[in-house]
Amino acid sequence: MNYQFLVGSYTDSPEEGIGILTFNPTEKSLSIETIAKGIQNPSFVLADGNRVFSLEEIESPRGGNVLSFAWENDRQSLVQLDKIASEGNHPCHLAYNNGYLVVSNYSGGNFAILEVQEDGKL
Repeated sequence: MNYQFLVGSYTDSPEEGIGILTFNPTEKSLSIETIAKGIQNPSFVLADGNRVFSLEEIESPRGGNVLSFAWENDRQSLVQLDKIASEGNHPCHLAYNNGYLVVSNYSGGNFAILEVQEDGKL
């Protein structure tokens, strides 16, 4: 049986983004594949059922970004559903509960509460 984990990181190129780490304990092997490219510094990734949420930990006039995704049927790729400003610089943490997503902004010193629609849009 394989175990899979979503992995966020700081990125240096458009070929990087959210990864999926696969661990096979029988073979004692570990592999990682990028499943959502072009996301700048997706340092926090959160899954809830068929939805995945991430952020772009950046600084801009409207702050960083919060993104929502849907898993493809094979669970090996993500389809971006939405991307909105976090309203604070360097978003660093996400928490999801009952249709709401809380994003904390590190250097912005604030947080925002976002409603997640049925279709996964923010």
